[in-house]
Amino acid sequence: MVESQEPRVGVGCFVTRKGAEGSPDSFLIGRRQGSHGAGACQLPGGHLEFNETFEECAIREVYEETGLTLKSVEFATATNDIMKGKPLQSSISVKPEVNRILCRKSITIEENRHYCTIFMKGVVEPDDVQNLRTMEPHKLDGDWAWITWEELLNGGDQIRPLFIPLQNVLATRPSFRI
Repeated sequence: MVESQEPRVGVGCFVTRKGAEGSPDSFLIGRRQGSHGAGACQLPGGHLEFNETFEECAIREVYEETGLTLKSVEFATATNDIMKGKPLQSSISVKPEVNRILCRKSITIEENRHYCTIFMKGVVEPDDVQNLRTMEPHKLDGDWAWITWEELLNGGDQIRPLFIPLQNVLATRPSFRI
């Protein structure tokens, strides 16, 4: 399938919940699978549909992916995300039993894509948090997890790599906070 040469609009949502007394607020993150950026950590979100507002898209996508109902949805930030195909390095291996070298050429693991990503922020009421589900297990590797902003900034391998739009928030808006 040939990808469109037009940028697409994606909407990602910081789904937030209040922290316990004296604790910071947290938000949802999960690991992508079965699509571009597979293996990277992302926020709930998806594509903006025709005639849909950013708020409507965030509410719809969050419900479809998590089963949660958002309140107080507002614009947070935006990024321009150019995702170039990444070739794997050629691999060379020797088969001693036949004394020959097998070479594999570089292959592209990801198609070129260009997104304008709109980041929204929404709140989940304390009574609704227990409704959290992985509604699309074919698109999420594991379960959703609650993390704080500091955990995102200082996170180790458990939340790395980040999906390119989320990487770009950190890289291009260093003072941004939810």
